[in-house]
Amino acid sequence: MPKTIGGTGYDQGNAITADGAGNIFATGYIGTGSGGVDFGGGALMSAGMYDVFVAKYSPTGQFLWSARFGGTGNDQGMALSTDAGGNVFVIGSFEGTANFGGANLTSSGQRDVFVAKYGPSGQHLWSKKFGGSGDEVGYGLVVDNAGDVFISGKFQSTVNFGGSNLTSAGGDDIFLAKLSG
Repeated sequence: MPKTIGGTGYDQGNAITADGAGNIFATGYIGTGSGGVDFGGGALMSAGMYDVFVAKYSPTGQFLWSARFGGTGNDQGMALSTDAGGNVFVIGSFEGTANFGGANLTSSGQRDVFVAKYGPSGQHLWSKKFGGSGDEVGYGLVVDNAGDVFISGKFQSTVNFGGSNLTSAGGDDIFLAKLSG
């Protein structure tokens, strides 16, 4: 089932996972390029520099759905995971103002972390942003059996994931956080 997917711009797949039924999900980013990128359901066009993509394929590689998310800045999907209900969770980073299917999210500084949840058919369920005045990127995400989401990445300065503030010791520091699914 090898596939080549891409357009005339810079496009990159950063993560892949499968759900309990064997469906395959991928995320990364698509760049600006004439004609967009077609994952199987028609061309997706970047709204700015890089935009996040999420694509779903059946266990045999048949296209099921794909979507583009982001804004005019650099937005990248870095990791994804599924839960027992076939929902998919995505983490990455965004700049400026971006939309992941719900309300617009605006960065508090440089890049901010986004986490988004989509239903089995790709419908937006929720999206959240986390960040401070520095540069924050989400690199890892896993969902446990209870449907809770564990995330990891890097941050600078001060950031809050819903509990107390985390303050870096200098430069980039690691964050680990748990979110209710």
